[in-house]
Amino acid sequence: MRRKAMEESQQAMELTTEEKKIHARLVQECRERERRLAQSQRESEEGIQVLMAHLNHLANAIELIDQHLKEANERLAEVILLYMPDSEIPHA
Repeated sequence: MRRKAMEESQQAMELTTEEKKIHARLVQECRERERRLAQSQRESEEGIQVLMAHLNHLANAIELIDQHLKEANERLAEVILLYMPDSEIPHA
C-alpha cells in the first residue's frame, strides 16, 4: 500500500496510541524488507548476467580448443602416416 492509503487504513482501524506505534513500526519494517528484497533481486540479476557472460566466454574457449584439437589430431595422423612403414599402413 502507498503511504496515504496506509494512513487512511490506520485511521479507519481506530487504534490506540500504542497500537498505532506498533502498526507504524511494522509498516516501516515491512517497507525496509521490501527494499532489501528489491536490492537482493537486482544484485541477483546482475550476478546472473555476469555469470552468463563468463559461461559464454567459456563456451567460446571450449569451441576454440575443440577446433584446435581436431586440427592437431589431423596433423598427427598425417605425420604418423608419413613415418609409418608401408607394410604397416592399413589399406582399404
